[in-house]
Amino acid sequence: RLQTVYYCRSAKTPQADTVWQHARIFGYDRDPDLCRIFSPAPLNNLFRELNDANNALFNVLKTKGPDSIKVLTPAGARPTRPNVVLKDDLMIVTGGVNYFPSLPQTGNLEQLDKILGLADYEEEIPLKKVEEILKLTEVEPADTWTQHSFQKCVETLHKNDTSITSRLIVRVDRNIGKGTRTLLSPDDRKLGSEYPDQMVLTMYRVKGVVEKGWEGKPLWVPNIKFSEGTCFYYQLGK
Repeated sequence: RLQTVYYCRSAKTPQADTVWQHARIFGYDRDPDLCRIFSPAPLNNLFRELNDANNALFNVLKTKGPDSIKVLTPAGARPTRPNVVLKDDLMIVTGGVNYFPSLPQTGNLEQLDKILGLADYEEEIPLKKVEEILKLTEVEPADTWTQHSFQKCVETLHKNDTSITSRLIVRVDRNIGKGTRTLLSPDDRKLGSEYPDQMVLTMYRVKGVVEKGWEGKPLWVPNIKFSEGTCFYYQLGK
């Protein structure tokens, strides 16, 4: 009947199965009106991502069956080893889930401005361009975004099928607060969901005003969603 939890455990290599075990802190025998959990934004986001990933995977299995799931392993990774179900330092990225950093930084603004432009638009782009964009995005060291290796996932996707393209959505002059969970506007989230069989990269150019928790400088914030039924298993640190 523990009602209040301060969860600050941070790991250099967060393991999905460990986080699932720790998710018991959210409780099943507690009064929901009294339960309070305090945690840094990146850790809170990690719990949400894993929950969203589980729901997305089960939804694809339920609606399309197991044959619709594609498991990809970037170089240096293997999904299993003889004596355990999952490798100890394995991370999972599931299609159909929106991933984005909780603590983005203002680096490489000029390069991203040149690549992405300063107007709202949507278009198809090659995966090589997605890799280029992701390589330029920067986040604070404590952000779990750094462990997801999205650039390697895109590279693996491209090697698996060179004909694949991505849907790019660009939005500028966004006045979003730092640490905002949803990040995407309802319209942009709906737009991204219209492409379930295509990877969607949404780039928001945020004003970065101090009143919203930023440093007073504009910055680009990425949001990536892989196609439904795509699962990446990769070894952290590789």
